[in-house]
Amino acid sequence: MSRRRGGRGGRSAATPVGRHHPAAPDLHPPIRHPIPLEAPVKQFACGDVVPNCTRTFLEPTDEEILAAVAVHARTDHGLTDIPPELVDRVRQRIRGAG
Repeated sequence: MSRRRGGRGGRSAATPVGRHHPAAPDLHPPIRHPIPLEAPVKQFACGDVVPNCTRTFLEPTDEEILAAVAVHARTDHGLTDIPPELVDRVRQRIRGAG
């Protein structure tokens, strides 16, 4: 087994430690928001319909709120069927965020 010499730990002398190499890819791309910042956003708090539930939802449309709430109702509240009355109650409590 051979040992490297020179005390540089295998680093090339052409690229000093701590310097950004101009050809290196950007490892930190800009943050992309799932919802455009200028898009209107709707919100719903499950606790407005189900006491003591702290889950809240932010989505761009009422339909996307309803879809996310349906998944939450099934997985966290154990509802297999979501009655139309419950959908109406959720729809009535969807608000514009901001």
